Amino acid sequence: MIRFVDWFSGVGGFRLGLERAGAFRCVAHSEIDAYACAVYRRHWPGSLNLGDINLVQTRTIPEADLWTGGFPCQPFSVAGKRLGADDERNLWPAWFELIRVVRPRYLLLENVPALLADQYMLTILGDLVSCGYDADGSVVPTGAFGSHFLGERMYVFASSAPTDCKRLQRGGPFNCKSGETWSRGQLERLVELELRNAVPAGSRGRVSDGVPNRVDRLKGLGNAVVPTVVTWIGEQIKCRHSK
Repeated sequence: MIRFVDWFSGVGGFRLGLERAGAFRCVAHSEIDAYACAVYRRHWPGSLNLGDINLVQTRTIPEADLWTGGFPCQPFSVAGKRLGADDERNLWPAWFELIRVVRPRYLLLENVPALLADQYMLTILGDLVSCGYDADGSVVPTGAFGSHFLGERMYVFASSAPTDCKRLQRGGPFNCKSGETWSRGQLERLVELELRNAVPAGSRGRVSDGVPNRVDRLKGLGNAVVPTVVTWIGEQIKCRHSK
């Protein structure tokens, strides 16, 4: 059984994906957003929430083989100001300090592909190497797993055992082309479909009556990883761990 800590857990995309892969057991998570915490408690009522990562003491972290985390992407996303290290929402330094002290065997990081083109990515990789990790990563399109949107995300797998760290190959029945382009009409139809599925119309058939709930829900989904992708990655980690 691979024990893991679910950092920046959101509504639990990493946890759901790994549990579906089998042989993974979550021993704690870390989240402060009220709505995300409520969703997480509903599905995993007994989970230990370590709370604000800036305040976590290493002695309070249960022993685990793997740490997962989609640390905040706002400092690096093309949709933001891309302030990187100068953005107060950049929580990599706080997380790395815990990683440096505890040094779990495996790390699984997730963020936006734009981080690959950012100078700060060299800082992250340098930090990992400085405390004995080998790391490799690639951009994985969610569309390769059957979604109706491309949804590219960067995943980095790091291991303190060099033989464990090999590129995650995207073999299998995947047919998505990561360079595929969409016309404006196609994008508009996809957005319309997504809103129709995610945002029920209000009593007048227009805007949802429950605007706060709708906003919280979309925020929760938007900040979550897609469990199907994590399940596939978890299966690769599970195979290596058993060798």
